[in-house]
Amino acid sequence: MAQVRAADSFDKLCGLYNQLASIERHQRRARYKRVRRRGFAAGQEAAPPDGANLTFTLGQNRNLDAKAVESEIKRHLEQTYHQFVGQAVSDMEFGRGKPTSGYPGLLHASAGITGVGSCSVFYRLNEDAQVIRVEGIGHHIDQATYWLDYAAGTLGSSGQKLRIA
Repeated sequence: MAQVRAADSFDKLCGLYNQLASIERHQRRARYKRVRRRGFAAGQEAAPPDGANLTFTLGQNRNLDAKAVESEIKRHLEQTYHQFVGQAVSDMEFGRGKPTSGYPGLLHASAGITGVGSCSVFYRLNEDAQVIRVEGIGHHIDQATYWLDYAAGTLGSSGQKLRIA
């Protein structure tokens, strides 16, 4: 909290925000590895924590890990919005996406600061295969409207507005 209070710009706050997302990712993965090493009692089953075995797909790129999909998402966004990508990916990876009105099965994760910028990622989760397929990348225009810098599948094409109710 001392670093947050001492931050004198939005860029520094966003940097701290991204550091927290990275720490969360490492801690969750470390817990999964400890459980896997210890093993389970006979007949005991335990599901890995959210995000433990997920891979991402974006366009033609398949089997991406979280770090690789962050890089791919940044390729589609203006530099201004890059600082919010890490948290949006963490939200997808750890099951914090929200349903997208009007698009059954489509989830979205948004991270950002009102008045500064945001990153919004629209995706579908195949739980059986543990794959997240990214269908849209953009940022908020207002509370229910997004600008799509990348769109595929049911979202149509890139360079358009998406309004959800």
